[in-house]
Order: sequence, then C-alpha cells, then structure tokens
Amino acid sequence: MTNHCWYTVKIDMEKAFNPSFVLPFTNQKPLRMWGYKPSDIFNPEWIEYTKLLGINFKGIILFYRKNYIEAKKAHIDIYPPSVITHFGFNWVGGGKGSKMIWYETPKEKTDIKYTDVNTPYLDWPVTELTPIEEYEIKDKLTLVKTGIPHEIYNVTNDRWCISARTDWLSNTSWEEIVDYLDKRNLLEPRNI
Repeated sequence: MTNHCWYTVKIDMEKAFNPSFVLPFTNQKPLRMWGYKPSDIFNPEWIEYTKLLGINFKGIILFYRKNYIEAKKAHIDIYPPSVITHFGFNWVGGGKGSKMIWYETPKEKTDIKYTDVNTPYLDWPVTELTPIEEYEIKDKLTLVKTGIPHEIYNVTNDRWCISARTDWLSNTSWEEIVDYLDKRNLLEPRNI
C-alpha cells in the first residue's frame, strides 16, 4: 500500500477553516510561502476533531503559485535543521488542472538550500529526474509524500495550497504514516 505518493484522507473539510482567516497579499510574486499556527487557519473545533482521530497538527505552510508557472526544479522538504520531512496533509484551492508530480530520488547528493522565509529544502532540475506519479490535488484533504523530489505544474488559475504538518514530522516514515492512517480507516481506497 505504501508504494503510492498520495492518498485522499477521510476527514471532513466542510467546517475546517477559521472564518477570520484572510489569504495574505501575494505582492504579485509568482511563488510565495508563509508559515502559520494551525489555529490561524483552522477552526478550533475542527482541530479538536482531528486530534480525536489521532492527528495533531503542529504547523501550516501556505503555498501560493501563480497560473502558468512551470517548475524547473523538484524539491524535498526538510525540517530544520536537516531532517527530511516524509509527508504533509495538503488541501488545494484554485489551481484547476494543476498536478503534483513525484520523481525518483537521484543518487547524486545536493546541498541544502533555503527559501526566502528560511525554510530548508533539497532540489534537482526536473530534466534530470524520472517521474513516478502525478495527481491533481483538489479540495479534499490529501496525504502527500514529501520525502522524495516533487513539484507542482500549475496551469489555468492561481493555486493556494495549505500543507498541514503534524507533531510526528521528523521521525515518522512514509510507510509508518500510511500504515497508521490505514489502521484507523482514514484513507480512501485508491482507484488510480
């Protein structure tokens, strides 16, 4: 079951969002990211609901990507200072037709780099990588594999992605989180 790179999660998102949350200004930059506490974006009742299901969100990364921005590099998420983050819980608004694409991890090492908000990551040119899976994440909570190279191809409209991270960040493998959620019947069956 763990050979896939994504799974839709059986968690209702209808009342998930904090009504006082307002999307940040993008400054017309094509790519942006911000960090938030779960209570900034999510409704407190929904946070309690997910805790009862065994998921304790620790932080949120909000990503913005303008339409028709083609990624030239795929990246691996890093938890500071240098631990690979193997998964995130993503929800996407907009970005119709956008795809998250996963690649085989190359044998060649690369140096840790930092975003403009000092978030560490590893990256490689996509032209040097072999794609293994792709999926259009929509408005359903989706468990995504982030410990291998991945990137977003966005087309028709701007894309906002909330990537929620848990308190198991630095020591839980992809196989362990998939098994944990599967045993709790929280993963939708894969039809693809």
